[in-house]
Amino acid sequence: MKILNLALPYLAYGAIKDKKNRYDVTEYNVNELNFINLVDSNPEVTSWSYDVPAFPNTNFFSIQQNGAEVNFRVTEELDRETTGKSIEVHVKSKTANGEVSTDDTINVRVTDVNDNAPVFDKKTLTMTIPENAEAGFEVGQLVASDADTGKFARIVYSLAEEIAEFKPRDPAKRSQFERAFTVESDGRVVYKGGFADLLDAETSSRIELKVYAEDDIKNDVHGTTKQVLEIRISDINDQAPVIDFDGQPRSVSEGADAGTVVLTLTATDADVEPENNNVAFEVDSPDFAFEGNNLVVNGKLDYETKNKYVLKVTAFNPNAVNKDQISSVTVIVDIEDANDPPAFINFRQDTIPKEGEQINDLVIGKIIADDGDTGSQALTYSIEDPAGIFTIDSISGEIIANGILDREYDIKNADDLENFGEIVGHSFVVTISDDGFPPAKTEKIVTVRVEDIPDESILWQPKTVSLCETTDVIAVNRLFFAIAPDASDDIISMEVTNVPGLSIFEKQKGHFFADYSGKESSTTDMLAGLEFIELSVTTALGVENVQVAFSICSCNNAGELEGACHAGKAGPGVGTFPWWIVVLIVVIVTIVIVLALFVRRKPEGKLEEGMQDPENMTDHDHLLSPDDMGSEQKAPLPKILEEPTDNLGNIIRDAKQQADNEEQVPNTLLQFEYEGRNSMISNMSDLSDGDDTEQDIDLDKLPESVKRNFEGSKYNEL
Repeated sequence: MKILNLALPYLAYGAIKDKKNRYDVTEYNVNELNFINLVDSNPEVTSWSYDVPAFPNTNFFSIQQNGAEVNFRVTEELDRETTGKSIEVHVKSKTANGEVSTDDTINVRVTDVNDNAPVFDKKTLTMTIPENAEAGFEVGQLVASDADTGKFARIVYSLAEEIAEFKPRDPAKRSQFERAFTVESDGRVVYKGGFADLLDAETSSRIELKVYAEDDIKNDVHGTTKQVLEIRISDINDQAPVIDFDGQPRSVSEGADAGTVVLTLTATDADVEPENNNVAFEVDSPDFAFEGNNLVVNGKLDYETKNKYVLKVTAFNPNAVNKDQISSVTVIVDIEDANDPPAFINFRQDTIPKEGEQINDLVIGKIIADDGDTGSQALTYSIEDPAGIFTIDSISGEIIANGILDREYDIKNADDLENFGEIVGHSFVVTISDDGFPPAKTEKIVTVRVEDIPDESILWQPKTVSLCETTDVIAVNRLFFAIAPDASDDIISMEVTNVPGLSIFEKQKGHFFADYSGKESSTTDMLAGLEFIELSVTTALGVENVQVAFSICSCNNAGELEGACHAGKAGPGVGTFPWWIVVLIVVIVTIVIVLALFVRRKPEGKLEEGMQDPENMTDHDHLLSPDDMGSEQKAPLPKILEEPTDNLGNIIRDAKQQADNEEQVPNTLLQFEYEGRNSMISNMSDLSDGDDTEQDIDLDKLPESVKRNFEGSKYNEL
């Protein structure tokens, strides 16, 4: 905002060589009387010029020559907020021949006027007040700036109106109140209090005030700016959730799995902000829990222990520092009875049998179990013992043994020796069933303790050890885990007896590694000719010899096993299986079979008299004519079939039986007659009736039904 004619121009009149070379100009004021006289004592001066380095090509000023008088004056309005408070002007005078006589500087000082109104910082026109603010709460600080200087830039703040307009969330409830806020002259905005019912984020979203920023207020003419200040009401967690629940009892079976939904609840919170209106639930019983809005089973329910729960369910805001805004309801959950599986209590072993001795019908002990349900249900027992030694009385639960027990039975059938645990005896599975509806059962692994005798060799896993293909890293990988399973036995040491330089050592209990100090760099060469690594094992009970199978594997530079392995027994000097002989035998047998087939087939183009080439036969050449048949019968005979692949003796036997029952010649006989002496079977006498001996077939003894069809035909010539 530019306000003109607020001050008279400053008059300057004098020579350029005055004390400070100053020329004072009031912004926006062009006055012909405001000039300075330029004087050069050099009579040869004929012209004057100027330039403004900060504002090139400007026309702010002019130099006017009237005879001997030269005046420098402002010719355009200057804006101090644009040009600054001082403008440096370079002035020169020149003689007729172009020589510079004077080169000096004029400092043009631009005097300020109140031509700019204050400008609010927009960021300060939005403030926040909590909905629980009390009287005297300082909401914020207004900030404005003025481009003018001095008293023209001194800003005072105030309320443009006393009215504070509350903006309700329901537009129909708009409200205006006076003296709800004050604005201090320094820009501080203060809440006066007394409007708690409206200062509520659930009711109103914001408040609007109109504020002033003014400069030089002592002067009637001054700059004034009016703006709207928006005060937003911030939400706090001051509303308790409201639970929607019908109050009706719920029920769930005692056999329900964890996570089974019992009840789904909803709740609402009137707070505005999401962090304040979020709702969660909790319940006061460890047997139940909440997953989101769902009340679910959290543990094992038991009707016989507790058939009804009275639960306190609480809704709260999980983001709240203190759970001061909560609500609760009571939920009753009835537990429905179900047929529980029988409860295994223990195995009472009354007798500890000794291993290695034959026992007959010995009662070892008894399974103690309980049905656990209300009412009386009979329990029955069954057993699964892969060794077939133990049985169980289905009514009493008594365990009965028949046979020779082995204390090390379990460990010898274990897949993992290292993590097996204590060796005590023989284990099996007992199943306990009830007669409820539906029937339920419980399975339990039961172990019978057996008295030990020293009768076992050491056990190790894996049974086939893996060795790196180079001996320098052979000690990196564990060979095997080994134990002496007898109760009083223990492995003391192991010695390799068939591989010089190879030793076995124990790093920690049961973990055995190999080391090699021989000259071979290749493990294959080190074990050349061997199928097993033979060990002499010293235990607490004596010495035993074992054979360990091995495989040779690829390893990385660190000696770790990787890649493929191949079985042991390989390398120089080994009597490896002569596979080339097998290949040679296969080739020879194949050649013999091919030659046999070629020799026994009839040469091409040489058919017996009266025979036809199958490739040149027409569709009807396989039929016998009436003359050939010796009768008027015109029924066609079946086509010749492919060469049979079944047992030839069985085929001929079936053909003979068919010949006794049919008027036509069986297909199989036609086939063999057609092929003649050069066929695979050579002649009819080669056809077996089920055994490998040759038989002669007398055609005169063919069944009458067949002979009638062959009367007068060429077949009689056979």
